[in-house]
Amino acid sequence: FSGPADAFGVAAELGEQVVAAGTVEIASKGEFAIARFLPSGALDPSFGTGGTEVLPIATYSAEARALAIGPEGRIAVVGTAQVPPSTEAAAVALFESDGSPDTGFGTGGATVIETPSDNNDRAEGVAMQSDGKLLIADSTGAGIGDGFTVVRLDQDGLPDPSFGGDGVVETPIPGKGGVAYGRASDVLVQPDGKVVVGGYGANYESYEGLPPSYYGTFALARYQSNGELDAGFGEGGIVSVRLAGGDAFGRSVGLEPDGKLVLGGEYEAGPPFEGRSEEYTSELQSHHDLV
Repeated sequence: FSGPADAFGVAAELGEQVVAAGTVEIASKGEFAIARFLPSGALDPSFGTGGTEVLPIATYSAEARALAIGPEGRIAVVGTAQVPPSTEAAAVALFESDGSPDTGFGTGGATVIETPSDNNDRAEGVAMQSDGKLLIADSTGAGIGDGFTVVRLDQDGLPDPSFGGDGVVETPIPGKGGVAYGRASDVLVQPDGKVVVGGYGANYESYEGLPPSYYGTFALARYQSNGELDAGFGEGGIVSVRLAGGDAFGRSVGLEPDGKLVLGGEYEAGPPFEGRSEEYTSELQSHHDLV
């Protein structure tokens, strides 16, 4: 690329060509970038310009976080875009199978989303339905988040009113101690059309005699195609599990051939940082396990 670049998402196209998405810095401004590679690892010269494509998101600096490839090879990329004066919006771009922006989507192939959340929107995951509609896992709110926010866009980039009434569904994740927070990190669509969102919630409880505090929990929610929670999944459509004695943060959800769901992420041993002694904090700050 013509500036410093970082890749944050990758997907295989028909098990052969590989597409990576990320951010390139041009004139101190972050822009969405994608690249497609042949099975040999070489850039695909038939894709974009010599195998790559760069797309500014309106006038904002943006950072891509994830991508999904649709049945016809179309590529959806999501992330964040800076919205003046100091907030973030969820950013979404759609590319044709040849790497060119889909000009029928949003403005020149991209759009930004701001939900009714009191704080920033950050698109962390995306899935493309068979009909071309996009589902976005939107991380909203401050601290441990407002709960799961899921957005569905039509093929033109506008919110789909058949999903939750206005294209946005917000689901606080219940936890011990009467709290209901959380953040959505990833999304997938099951073969039956149901929508699964993975991320994390929180419990408010004590640990080894320490005062009560917030602990992250692995969390999943499953929705009907209209955005209503699937009452047959977990408790009212939601599963929340705290792992051992520390914090857990779900990052990525997958579907096995037998229909079982897998949520992977990060686990941090021990109590939360608040309430630890200085020595204990120092010892555990670098202790992160992949679950």
